[in-house]
Amino acid sequence: MVYTGIDSNPYLLKRAEILLKEHRIEHQVQHADLLENDTPDYPPQDFIGAFGVMHHIPGFEQRRKFIQKAAHWLSSDGILAVTFWAFYEQARFRERIVPWDDPRVPEKYRNLPVEKHDYLLEWRRDTPALRYCHYVDTEEQEKLTEDLKVIASYDADGSNRYIVLQKR
Repeated sequence: MVYTGIDSNPYLLKRAEILLKEHRIEHQVQHADLLENDTPDYPPQDFIGAFGVMHHIPGFEQRRKFIQKAAHWLSSDGILAVTFWAFYEQARFRERIVPWDDPRVPEKYRNLPVEKHDYLLEWRRDTPALRYCHYVDTEEQEKLTEDLKVIASYDADGSNRYIVLQKR
């Protein structure tokens, strides 16, 4: 089996490649944005994991497109595992929410079409930075995954919901 890593962030790909080599895992990494229309069509995959991704994708239609594209690449009995970060359910993260009209909000965030449950979180206490995060509630999760079969769903890590899916 060959691990395939795809990311739009070159730094994260380089870091992943170093770790994969250290652990002698056969791999390939590719710089690509899975939300772009010109993403290569990959061969069918037995397992696709999307961990720590969904809360960074702005817009319901973009999140839906991501799930659909990942499902498209599954083999007939392949598994898609997705996490939804339930940060809004924890007071310590709600306390870090910064209003969209706060003067610290960078210009790049000022014209985003904000949807329900879109937030800016103050990140890194030593060097504050704002981070776009979307909270996927249960209703949205069901809409995002309605074309797939849920084979498992559980909470873990204290703040993540894991959904394990297959094609219908």
